[in-house]
Amino acid sequence: LELIMTDWVAKLLDLPEEFTHASGKGGGVIQFHSAMDDPVMNGYEHVLSIMVACYQIKVSRCQFKLSQYQLSLSRSNKRLGMHEHANLLLRGSRRVALDTGSKHMLPVVAHKKADQHPQAKTCSASDCMLVCMLAARHHAIQRHKHVFQEKGDPNPENAVLSRLVAYGSNLAHSCVEKASVICVVKFHQIDVDENYSVRGEALQVAMEEDIKNGLIPFFVCATLGTTACCSFDDLKTIGPVCDNFNVWLHVDGAYAGNALICPEFRHYLQGIEHVWSMNINPNKWMLVGFDCSLMW
Repeated sequence: LELIMTDWVAKLLDLPEEFTHASGKGGGVIQFHSAMDDPVMNGYEHVLSIMVACYQIKVSRCQFKLSQYQLSLSRSNKRLGMHEHANLLLRGSRRVALDTGSKHMLPVVAHKKADQHPQAKTCSASDCMLVCMLAARHHAIQRHKHVFQEKGDPNPENAVLSRLVAYGSNLAHSCVEKASVICVVKFHQIDVDENYSVRGEALQVAMEEDIKNGLIPFFVCATLGTTACCSFDDLKTIGPVCDNFNVWLHVDGAYAGNALICPEFRHYLQGIEHVWSMNINPNKWMLVGFDCSLMW
């Protein structure tokens, strides 16, 4: 039934055939939360929240040592490069569970709304964003690590990770930046034009600048219907830029994506053929009475 429903909605939105299960190339999934579910989180989210908590605690413990290390290097007229910075933060990650007491992790599950602990959201566009960015990160690491292997780098995956950068509008939902924090990648906000839209020209300038600085563009989030003012990023100019740089293009249509079922709004989908993934929230405009996200 899930396959049938996601294919049906994809056809209503007039998405490319590759987005459907029937094509044999893609397909969608449904994430939802009902009153019958765990009122807090499911097992997957428990593990994710605990891992994020471990990461944050580990980073906070390293901050003082990192600042002292940077100070000592500056005194000797040296600079801490991106690769060394990432290695310092990620060093010992295999032992992070041993370094972090359970008393720091349990409140994440029991009090997810507490200000002093990381928060988690269930079955929302935020979940879709994180999953897609993680997939894009894995794809980028596998594609670029050979460059550092050939240079004899002992940690080629860390070398790539320390250089990855994601992009999104300065009007994009906060889940984009939050996903970049969890993925341990940089986030570059792109300024919008007079119509509050990101255009390909601005994105290309940002990517070229980052590449000159030794960074690796790997993920772009285009928003179709921003939360602040329901503006639409220009897919038809963003898409070719992402193709040229071989960057994963995700569409966040959580707020207004449902409206694209209407033919009169279909022009906002021009350029959808360049998109790698997309999500909408039927619980907003499709009369679904519980938290629900569709992701292709």
